[in-house]
Amino acid sequence: MVQSGFEVVQSWLEVVQSGLELVQSKLEAAQFRLEVAQSRLEAAQSLYEVAQFCLGVAQSLYEAAQFCLGAPQFHIEAAQSRIRVAQFHIEAAQSRLRVAQFQVEAVQSHHEVMQSYLRECDPTQS
Repeated sequence: MVQSGFEVVQSWLEVVQSGLELVQSKLEAAQFRLEVAQSRLEAAQSLYEVAQFCLGVAQSLYEAAQFCLGAPQFHIEAAQSRIRVAQFHIEAAQSRLRVAQFQVEAVQSHHEVMQSYLRECDPTQS
């Protein structure tokens, strides 16, 4: 009877160990997704900075075209077109930045839940 009880406890401990290993692998996967999301966030921030720079250049070109009294109208229109394109790129970069920030927050939340679950399931931390 004692032997049977020992076997039940041993089986239960193996199940708990398997569960902990599964949670650990999920935590590692969540950590990887967090790193990917952070990388995407950094890329989106870089694109946003490039788009802002392009907007500044386009605005400078527009102002220079307006300053030149003898400049043909098409220079002004081209500069306005470049400003619209740069603004579109900024909006797109901002959108990618928001998506990347959301992904980072989601992965961080998942990571915290997995860590909490691991702490609750780990019999050595009681």
